[in-house]
Amino acid sequence: PRLLTALSSDQAWEDGQPWLGGDAWGVIRLSDPGVPAASVVENILRALQLNHYPEEDSGIDTFWAWTHELYRGRPVNGHGNLSVFRERAKVSEIGALIESDGWELEPLNVVADGSKYCTHVAVVRPQGDRRGVQARRFLFQLRRELRPPYNGAWSVWGVIVSERDGRIQDLSGGF
Repeated sequence: PRLLTALSSDQAWEDGQPWLGGDAWGVIRLSDPGVPAASVVENILRALQLNHYPEEDSGIDTFWAWTHELYRGRPVNGHGNLSVFRERAKVSEIGALIESDGWELEPLNVVADGSKYCTHVAVVRPQGDRRGVQARRFLFQLRRELRPPYNGAWSVWGVIVSERDGRIQDLSGGF
């Protein structure tokens, strides 16, 4: 598999080739321990940007597959019910990621030795905002899974959203 060190959605697809393997859209749909932490958020952003490919809400389903069960179980996320999450995601903090105009990733931030926790920030331009006037910062909290069935894979434990000016809107509960 090919791994790009892309910093933005535009750079990642300059040559029109999918990165890190994945499906025809370059997305790895299920949590995979072979995907490094530095590639998880870009994979999720790509899936949500192409939410309706190959099927309706495929991006939301991919996001769900890369989240930890505790994230899924939060009341705001549908108490672990994917059907409820699909509807809520469209009007939640995740909604701005669906069919976005693109993003820029900051460098991955590791916690301690980086073997269990890290964060990755993406500045995302919502749909119709190519210039980034309404862009928001999304801090993804990642944790390496330590038990089956996802042992060794990185998962999303929380998402903290802030305006570009730094005002934080924590809707996740955090680590």
